[in-house]
Amino acid sequence: MYRSLLVILTLGVLVVSLTNRNPFGTHVQGIVLNFSTKATLPRKSVLFKYVDSLQKVTDFCSRNKYDLDLNLEFGVFLTNVNLKFVVMKKYKALPKKIHNLLKKILDKNDGLIEFFTNMVNKNQNPGERSNKMITSLFINETKWISRVRQYDHHSITLRGRSEQFHGKQIRERYASIYEYIEDLKHVEKWVPTPGLSDMCFASLAENPDYKMDLQARCNLEEPCYRMLKNGTDFGYALSHRLLLLLNAQFARGCYIFSMEKDRKLTEKFCNIAYDEIEYVTKEGYQIIDLILELITLCAMEGHSHFLREDWITNSLRFQTGQGCFAVTVPSKFDTRLTKYNERPKTWQLAKKNHRLLGGLCDGHVTSVAAATLSAAIRYILETNY
Repeated sequence: MYRSLLVILTLGVLVVSLTNRNPFGTHVQGIVLNFSTKATLPRKSVLFKYVDSLQKVTDFCSRNKYDLDLNLEFGVFLTNVNLKFVVMKKYKALPKKIHNLLKKILDKNDGLIEFFTNMVNKNQNPGERSNKMITSLFINETKWISRVRQYDHHSITLRGRSEQFHGKQIRERYASIYEYIEDLKHVEKWVPTPGLSDMCFASLAENPDYKMDLQARCNLEEPCYRMLKNGTDFGYALSHRLLLLLNAQFARGCYIFSMEKDRKLTEKFCNIAYDEIEYVTKEGYQIIDLILELITLCAMEGHSHFLREDWITNSLRFQTGQGCFAVTVPSKFDTRLTKYNERPKTWQLAKKNHRLLGGLCDGHVTSVAAATLSAAIRYILETNY
């Protein structure tokens, strides 16, 4: 999600994806993925399964606080935004059991965010100035919660489509999923490049927090406007463009172009993202962090149709017994954890490597998995209570 080490993080995930190739696409490390012939949104019956999975992520982060860098903390932050929003909205309707389960998660997350904030404040490294500015975008939960978009239950775009325009474009451009993944690795071809993304997030962070009803325009560096208008329409570049638009709205209460133009851009990006997720999931969920990142961002914009139960349930296969998520479906025979005895001795704001537990897990995948689960839980609670 947020990365000043965008190149390192993305390449790390993609290299692992490529080393676990399977020409049949629907198998990952010997496990058959369950593809649904009918797209369904999360049902009440999977609520406790998702809550349990999210609880395991929270417990993992609590045991490994020194792994809580800028990237992983953003997932914890979004989890709190989603859960606190639905608790406020459905406070009287939710059963006591659900209240207690959510409170347990939120209390631990509050402690994690407090730890992260304290560590950021103590960090006097001048080389981290840009990253420290970016953290200011996700410090105020109250502002984010007040700006959360209601899920749009009236324009669900589960259109029974098997191929849409963007999905066809991808299939025509790449002979296989592996060519597609290979192209994602060439990050300097993206618009934005990782460096430009960092600059734009830091530029946005310099804006004050506006009142939404003022419809103020964000003040950004000129290249940031250009990359939003004419950037790369796939992969991580697409998610970075979308993330900048959403942060302008949620973190600063301003619009990059105008309220109408920003809305049309986010809708365009999410329409493209939906087709891209369909393509990647049909090819075996090879890039799980990209799938979950796009789901998270478009769900924040109110597009509940991204919360497909088949996508989320298949994504749970990437969760390890330790609670964190991996870039490939973990094997019960994996010995990396037993060989990993050291915990980080020092905390880092922006880690250069997101491998956790000796490579058993990945911090970015864990971050977006938590955010996705919280969005799905919020949807279930909003629609069933």
